[in-house]
Amino acid sequence: MQKTSRSWIGLFGCVLVFLAASCEPPEYESSLPEGDAPTVGSTAALRTEGETADAIGGPGEDAVWVSSEAGLDASAGKLRITMVDVGQGDGFLIEFPNGKVMALDGGPSSSKFANYLSSRGITQIDYAVLSHGHNDHYAGLTPVLSLLPSDCVARVFDPGLNRRDVAGYNSFRSAAGCNYQAIGIGASLLIDPAIEVSVLAASSRRVGSSDDSHGVNNTSVILRVRYGRFSILFQGDAETEAERLTYDASRSLLRSTVLKAGHHGSCTSSANTYLSTVAPQYVLISVSETNSYGMPHCQTMAKLKRRSGLRWARTDENGTTRLVSDGSRYTVIRSKGRESEDSCPRDCASPQDF
Repeated sequence: MQKTSRSWIGLFGCVLVFLAASCEPPEYESSLPEGDAPTVGSTAALRTEGETADAIGGPGEDAVWVSSEAGLDASAGKLRITMVDVGQGDGFLIEFPNGKVMALDGGPSSSKFANYLSSRGITQIDYAVLSHGHNDHYAGLTPVLSLLPSDCVARVFDPGLNRRDVAGYNSFRSAAGCNYQAIGIGASLLIDPAIEVSVLAASSRRVGSSDDSHGVNNTSVILRVRYGRFSILFQGDAETEAERLTYDASRSLLRSTVLKAGHHGSCTSSANTYLSTVAPQYVLISVSETNSYGMPHCQTMAKLKRRSGLRWARTDENGTTRLVSDGSRYTVIRSKGRESEDSCPRDCASPQDF
């Protein structure tokens, strides 16, 4: 439904004050017609490619892993990231130092992600990002959109691939309502002035294949979150083709302290060149304890094991996993199990790499 437009002057006033309470929320047309490219720079939550800050990189600039929260600076603001055990899917909760909360995907269950938020006493989220239009990412995200503020500020983002013919995705878009905004490469989310949230990849059209599997996976938002010397790269279900395109376009921005492995540890993601460029200290894998896909695939686990000093946590072995950073150091808290468990169900038949 079309909303009455307000002036652009008022809109960018909201940008300058980071959605201050005294600024009325902007109203705009939120639907994305079939085939339209993602829009950036048109909402109070986004800034354009030319305004993004330079990413840190280079030896010696990464945050340092510590064994517990006691090793963090007690006086510093904390970035808290939770990989919720949602089964065979992704569901991440990001809590920013200024108190803002963002949900990133929500898994295949309509209740697991929401129940986790409820168990934490979280009654409001401020933003939500759907990495791409697959059920194991949007089904659990859709119910928690009811926790968004009651306004028409752009708060819900995805790559902009129009899948309104898919009932579950249509429910997600309906729940997002006028808070929806497609997001594109080069955008940054203005959530906390201490945190840089940069979009390195997102596509409104299928990538590498015209099908609803690989082609949709490769539309995934690749999101880099930086807090001081700490950084984490989220990539939804991005497969090797999307990794290669991102490497070609933005290799200098990829280096990150932590990597959320693409596509649940599938052999179709985590290409060797990509891993070497990201050069993570720690990898997070969101995967079900029992799944018919044989994930995480043995080829992926072999790549991780070959990298000296690399640590990882996976929901099938470690359950819900929390990461906390003060911007200089970080720690990872597992609910159960041994860190860097390297078991794997099987090889996959058609591994991809570059």
